[in-house]
Amino acid sequence: MEIKYSIPRDTIGIECPNCHGYAKRVNCTTEENKQYGCGSRFECCSRAFVCVLCNSRFVGTAESPEME
Repeated sequence: MEIKYSIPRDTIGIECPNCHGYAKRVNCTTEENKQYGCGSRFECCSRAFVCVLCNSRFVGTAESPEME
């Protein structure tokens, strides 16, 4: 399932929208990095979470980093 909002960069878990359990951050796949990332093959701007109760997977984009 796609997450429709920007995820704060330091987020390590979210509430599962399906069962309201805890979805912890996991590594993104290469495809997820391509689709949700900033064009890099590295996990810079893409985020993935998996619920510990129902095993649903959620993927989205992290908010933009602070640039100075």
